[in-house]
Amino acid sequence: MSDYIDLVVCKHDNNPKSFVFRAPAWSNLFKGDKVIVETRKGESEAIVEKAMTVDISDEDEFEFILIASGVTLPLKRVLKKVIYREFEYEKEVSEDEEKRLDSET
Repeated sequence: MSDYIDLVVCKHDNNPKSFVFRAPAWSNLFKGDKVIVETRKGESEAIVEKAMTVDISDEDEFEFILIASGVTLPLKRVLKKVIYREFEYEKEVSEDEEKRLDSET
């Protein structure tokens, strides 16, 4: 039976080096997504360069490949995806109030 985990390769704004993080299963992360990851210095924002699902049925082989790639174990995690929302504000002054204010001047 095969076991799978999701991995992402990310880059921080202030560092040219790429890092590998473990993503939550079925997280649907794609290249260009901004995420918050855990690092040894605390939480940090990073940009996903590549996302992949990896078969880890042979854990020893998987760890060997990661270590050979220069990855530090245990893998740090992706904590959340950064989503930008556009805020909408109600009109501060209603049209009736605007007319009243205009007539007073």
